[in-house]
Amino acid sequence: MTKQKEAVEGATLIADAPRESDAATEPASREELFRFVDRYGDLIDDRVAEIIDEAVDEAITARAARRRRLSWARLCVVVAALCGVSVLLRETPYAVAATWLAGALICTRRQGS
Repeated sequence: MTKQKEAVEGATLIADAPRESDAATEPASREELFRFVDRYGDLIDDRVAEIIDEAVDEAITARAARRRRLSWARLCVVVAALCGVSVLLRETPYAVAATWLAGALICTRRQGS
C-alpha cells in the first residue's frame, strides 16, 4: 500500500493532508484531551461495556457448568451412601424409606450461591 497522506475531518476525506502521527509528538493540551473525550468518549464507554458483558457471560456459563458437574457428583455420592445405609437398616423398612426420602430431598435441593 502506498504512503498516501490522508486525514479524515468529519465525514470528508482530504488527500495530502498531514497525518497526526507525522506531527511532532508533544504533550496533549487540556483542550485537546477534552475534544478527544467529547468525540470518542461514548465509543470507548460502549466498548468497555461490551467487554464487561462478555466477561460476565463467560463467568456465568463456566459457573453453570461447574454447578452441573457438582450436582452429578453429589447425586452419585448420595446414592452410594443411601445404598450403604439401606443395607444397614434392611430390617426396618420405614427407616430405609425415610432415608431415601431424605436423600431425594438432598439431591433436589438447589445449591446456594
